[in-house]
Amino acid sequence: MCSPIAHLSGQYESEQFSGVLEVQPILKQSAKFELSVGTHNCTGDLSGELVFVDQINATFTTAGCSLHFTFGHNTVKVIEKSSCDSHGAFCYFAGMYHKK
Repeated sequence: MCSPIAHLSGQYESEQFSGVLEVQPILKQSAKFELSVGTHNCTGDLSGELVFVDQINATFTTAGCSLHFTFGHNTVKVIEKSSCDSHGAFCYFAGMYHKK
């Protein structure tokens, strides 16, 4: 049986800065992700497992970071729910990413 989130897999690029988000479903309602961002002042890298709360919304939470992902048609909107310690002070994981 195909995962209901399988169509969300792929690579997405930020529209605001140098950023790449890779998403790969691993179970029916979860996916692994790798997120890398950068500006001329800083870089950030984060990876982990997304937990889907419905067909388009997923969360990632650790002691040092909390993110919310909303998937649209070939897009992902990332919101930092708490300040993440996985990037520098002048770059962020938050923003809109478009599927390559």
